Amino acid sequence: MVLVFFTDVPDKACRERVKPLLNSLEGMIKWHIDLDDIDKVLRVEATHDISNEIIDTLAQVGFTCR
Repeated sequence: MVLVFFTDVPDKACRERVKPLLNSLEGMIKWHIDLDDIDKVLRVEATHDISNEIIDTLAQVGFTCR
């Protein structure tokens, strides 16, 4: 399953901050945040729909994800 989100993760340091959190989600295969895109697109490959978990995880560290 491929999931795509708009985020407000601004830079590499913040991306590194969320890395262990996203990697720990059950069902996560791989993910990438495109920091060059104006919408800071987060693209996720997962075994099942983990949209709510991703949104909640980013919110816990102060980022929006939709």
